[in-house]
Amino acid sequence: MSMAACTPLSFDDVTPAMWQAGMVEAARYGIIIDAPSGEIAKAGFKIRYAYDPGRQHLEMQCLEHLFFVGCDTVNETIGKAIAAIRQGESVIA
Repeated sequence: MSMAACTPLSFDDVTPAMWQAGMVEAARYGIIIDAPSGEIAKAGFKIRYAYDPGRQHLEMQCLEHLFFVGCDTVNETIGKAIAAIRQGESVIA
């Protein structure tokens, strides 16, 4: 069962290299991102994303999530993933 959408997240200074690294990390989870904007769904979660390389701006929003995983957890996990990519680290431990 899925719950309502979470608060959208906005990230500035996301370089094209960081965007590419994020796509590689997502692929390691079996999530293929092949466009600068769209929606991805996996394991009870649906995420909307939009990347603007000219502005180096990324917006992400969890549209659906499992009832036992709250929006705070979802958004914190996304934020930590972006922070890891910014530092050139793998998101997967």
